[in-house]
Amino acid sequence: MGHDVVIHILSQIEIIKFAYDWNVHDKQKEGKVWKTCFLKKTFYISSPYSTQFAELDKRAHSNKMKELKKKFATWKHA
Repeated sequence: MGHDVVIHILSQIEIIKFAYDWNVHDKQKEGKVWKTCFLKKTFYISSPYSTQFAELDKRAHSNKMKELKKKFATWKHA
């Protein structure tokens, strides 16, 4: 039980740190670009569509992203 409390506290600290770091980028010159790149990489790796990006070259990757543009927009605002 004590172990679960520690894990919960550490998880909350990690969430707060991420939110702080995320907001720091708002003040930076290329902050919006950084956030967009972060979200795209997360979409490629962790979304339900991640398997569609496996082993694609750069051009095919770009084409797949164009194909999934609406799904990406919906995913990032979910």
